[in-house]
Amino acid sequence: MAEDHDWTEDELCHLRARDLDRANRVQLWYVPGGPDMVVKSLDLNSTELAILKVLLGHRSPNNRTIPTELLPCEQTCLALMPALNRTTGYGIWFFFERIIQFTHDLIEGIEFMHSLGIAHCDVHPNNIVQAVPAEQYTPSVEAGRIYLIDFGISRVMSAAPASLRDEAIEIQGHFTPPEGRDAAEPYSYDVYCVGSAIKAVCRDTANNLSRANRVPPSMRVFAEALTVVEPSRRPSIRHARMMFSLLRRWLMLTRWVHWLLPIPHADRVDFYGWEFMCRIVLSAARRPRQQPEFPTPVQDEAD
Repeated sequence: MAEDHDWTEDELCHLRARDLDRANRVQLWYVPGGPDMVVKSLDLNSTELAILKVLLGHRSPNNRTIPTELLPCEQTCLALMPALNRTTGYGIWFFFERIIQFTHDLIEGIEFMHSLGIAHCDVHPNNIVQAVPAEQYTPSVEAGRIYLIDFGISRVMSAAPASLRDEAIEIQGHFTPPEGRDAAEPYSYDVYCVGSAIKAVCRDTANNLSRANRVPPSMRVFAEALTVVEPSRRPSIRHARMMFSLLRRWLMLTRWVHWLLPIPHADRVDFYGWEFMCRIVLSAARRPRQQPEFPTPVQDEAD
């Protein structure tokens, strides 16, 4: 994150006006008595700045972009945003309900980006932050909300997610795709990274969760479905959101199982129950719909 950067004079003018004078391209700004901020210098012709402008220009509850102030300079643009907490290492995921909310928010945010033809290409816990309710932030930041950061290697795609299956690029993200870094499809790679991020958060908190807050097998099965080796077998982010919507209901309805039954029995109920529910849903989805029958119009006989 701390990439060396020679600040230009007009950049320094913006920084001095805010009592900031640092040496890195991305720098944390400690505000006495106020919320901490982050400032990042972006090249005017960079894809990252173009993508950030697109995302900031869309007001949507599904948009997971941190509210950012853009300060134009002669050759660069400064992005000034609140400093939020990373999703790992802070002990904020020690409740299963928060992991559920994290998964929902992450999928929702990536689906929103894909709907705009943008692939993040580096969905990783380091690039997923949260506004912790106990912290102080600017009014534009919603407490408890998940946000996505770092669009430095994001891509503007030439096709919609539903039709894109063959536009492979070289991937530089944190997670290594099983198909290889030089043959990954950006949208599919985002789905793979979402599943990998869910696994990472679950692993990060596994030793800290009480029995009542254990991560059920069905949640791990869902993450595995997003990270299958064959890209063509991964769901789109839209289908992942639909799958998780069903899984979320299942988990909320069966929490009592993990409170009352011994762990092995609770895990079996959760795993096989979720598998059975998936089969029912898939069967219903594949069943051909009957076309409505309309009465055949009867022509009057000619006299």
